[in-house]
Amino acid sequence: MNEKKFDDDEENEEFMKEVYKKELGSSFEKVEDGVGIGKTKEKELTKDEAFNAIVEGMKIMGWDKKEERPPPRPLINTPTQQILSTLKTLTVLLKTLEKKINVLVKDTHWRC
Repeated sequence: MNEKKFDDDEENEEFMKEVYKKELGSSFEKVEDGVGIGKTKEKELTKDEAFNAIVEGMKIMGWDKKEERPPPRPLINTPTQQILSTLKTLTVLLKTLEKKINVLVKDTHWRC
């Protein structure tokens, strides 16, 4: 059984140094207090580029997906809505009949 134990701090530091070198590649500079130090070679983003990067990150996180929500419930129940709709239709019909009756009444007066 060749398990590696990290009882020796120096051996542990060397191991971690190799891990940091492998992970950071040419950006690696040194290990300081157990922390890998390195420099990035990326340019500073413009405001537009930073904004677009944030938006892309939000898309990756699924923040652009709309949640499936049930349609909003009406303030009044369906039978009441049906009654109101019928009343509106009847009101329009009555107004139309009233106009036609007025025309007939005028026509009758004119003939007499």
